[in-house]
Amino acid sequence: MSTTITHSAKEFADAIQKQVKQDVKDSLYAAQQALNNTAFKARENLFKNFQGVFDIHNKGFFSKNLRKGVLVEKANRKKDGLDMKVNLTFPYDWFKIQAEGGVKTAKDQAEGGKNYEKMAIPTSRGSVKINSAGKVAGAGASRMLDYYFKNPKKKTGHVDEPHAFIMPHVTKKGYDVIAKRRVKKRKWIDWFFVLVPKIVVKKNWDFYGIIQKTFDRHLDEEFDKALKWCLEHPKK
Repeated sequence: MSTTITHSAKEFADAIQKQVKQDVKDSLYAAQQALNNTAFKARENLFKNFQGVFDIHNKGFFSKNLRKGVLVEKANRKKDGLDMKVNLTFPYDWFKIQAEGGVKTAKDQAEGGKNYEKMAIPTSRGSVKINSAGKVAGAGASRMLDYYFKNPKKKTGHVDEPHAFIMPHVTKKGYDVIAKRRVKKRKWIDWFFVLVPKIVVKKNWDFYGIIQKTFDRHLDEEFDKALKWCLEHPKK
């Protein structure tokens, strides 16, 4: 008479369940790291491309302002679970229009000049600074136009203290110019901005394409690296 002794996997149920849970955690963590690491690679690729397309003379502009133009909202597995995602955004409209192209129309450039709606294009003749929002700062168009409209008697520029004034229809295309006389050389006038009704911007850099190519090339690789790290550093 034969005797049968049976053992089932139920004896390993706790161990199997624990291992499965750990594998899921490792996989989610690896996916999160892969998304985030690839997003930051895409961000760096965007900056490299941007510098290749545009002639940036001011190195400080890149380090202080340009790097703020692309933001990464990282994936969070605890918050998003299996649907976790990473977002790359550009908060500045000048980044968006360079990526998509289009027509940029004028908005109010100064508090006092509500009826003078023109785009102010910086020229190479004046000293111009760009702030973190991509707008002209310091001796910028806003302040110059604000002063111009609040001081209607100083429109010709023939005064003791140099100030901003508008020279009408002085360019070849008949555009107005924001100008200012120099302190020591009174006959020398600097043109700071050309005022135009609108700007047609071509699509200068493939923001979306660069991001997509980066993810296509590196996402799987980053996942494998992150998962390998998890397996080499198991949690007790």
